[in-house]
Amino acid sequence: MASSIGLKVVFIVVIIIALIITLASIFTPAWKVTNGNQGSDQKIGLVTTDCGGNNQPGQIYQQQQGCQQAKDNRQSYEKWTLALLIISAIFQLIAIISALVTIKSEKTKVFLNSPVNVIIALILIIIAIIVYGSKYNKDSQNSNNNQFYQPGQPQPPPQNYQSYGMNGNYKLGYSFWLSIVAGIFLVIAAILGLIAACMNGSTRNGGYPHDRTVIQHTRVQTSMAQ
Repeated sequence: MASSIGLKVVFIVVIIIALIITLASIFTPAWKVTNGNQGSDQKIGLVTTDCGGNNQPGQIYQQQQGCQQAKDNRQSYEKWTLALLIISAIFQLIAIISALVTIKSEKTKVFLNSPVNVIIALILIIIAIIVYGSKYNKDSQNSNNNQFYQPGQPQPPPQNYQSYGMNGNYKLGYSFWLSIVAGIFLVIAAILGLIAACMNGSTRNGGYPHDRTVIQHTRVQTSMAQ
């Protein structure tokens, strides 16, 4: 019983770490990073954006304008990735609450709800990573032709459009890799949760199966003696 509760505590701690990393991945501005000319780095996240300094003149300023437009006109795959990660975070939170409520339960099916929620959260993160990674490749290949305009804004002449978009080559930023780290922690949590649930089954009704067998054998001998 004590070992089962200890494993459940570790399970909960790992999920909390995964949830924190997932939220960091959502709110940090570095899913997509560009290295612009003259060292103007631009970072685009799912929620936040870092377009660099605001006091740089000329071409870098125009690149920042394009970065701001990219922030206001995120691609559909970025929105889907954000939605999947938010839902995953919700399932992680449900798993934490469920584990806390049922931490002393000795019934396998009762505690099993927590690792099941973790597995669902893991699947959602995997889908989010696949969606973003696959669409990101196409977006990166078309970066030289990728433009972001405000609604109603007239398109600039073809020879000048480069300065209106995000300049430079795309690469995956640390926010993307944080989501992978969160997925790794969820894998660990799922394994720990399933083991803890199985341990519940072996310790149900108090003691281990061997202990229950000895008790039952003693009762039989007592009844025969009477």
